[in-house]
Amino acid sequence: MKRSISLLLLVASIVLTMPVMAADTSKDTGFYDIEAKENVIIKPFMGDTEVTVTEENLDRDEELEKWYVNSDSLEVTYTDAVDGGYYGILLVEGDDVPTIDNAIFYIDQVEAEGTTIDFNVYPILPKKATKLSLYISSNVEDFELIKISLNYYAPAPTYVLGDINNDGKFNVEDALIVLKIGVGDYPGVTSDIKAAADVNLDGSWDVRDALMILKRSVGDIDSFE
Repeated sequence: MKRSISLLLLVASIVLTMPVMAADTSKDTGFYDIEAKENVIIKPFMGDTEVTVTEENLDRDEELEKWYVNSDSLEVTYTDAVDGGYYGILLVEGDDVPTIDNAIFYIDQVEAEGTTIDFNVYPILPKKATKLSLYISSNVEDFELIKISLNYYAPAPTYVLGDINNDGKFNVEDALIVLKIGVGDYPGVTSDIKAAADVNLDGSWDVRDALMILKRSVGDIDSFE
């Protein structure tokens, strides 16, 4: 235990002086294979910019997918609304009828003013490739539930828990990065880097994570479980 604490103090003493490598923040994600549906127009966006479609073999099958690279939101227009009617939109995980087990990525409701209604969908984005369903519902009499199939692409995580700088070792440099992330002093931090740094899986990056990494580096623990 003494040895681990000593290492932790060493990290704290050099945290402001050791050079930090900027991480690669590039990662292609985005919506793809959005089902066409009558009376519904869907435009994928990245921030405020509409994304044009490209083609890529994301599923590694025989066909190319229509992919909107790095799209993170959707503009959904329904063109057959009834003035004054209420319309809801729901983006969920999977291709089945929504249940309590489906992850909900976005939900909203608006009142129609005229026959065209717009939804700006800013979802919580999946962390992995995910099949999605977009539903439009309404309180208007005889309205039939609209379901639109689409997908979201995100590369599989490439990180190893605790090996934050990806050098194949658990060492003081990894512990240092944890502390820098915790105080917002690590440039180019990505979601994978944050995931690798949160070794105790509590959603934060602090001295407890750094200490566990140091313990593993000197053989005091064999895993982060």
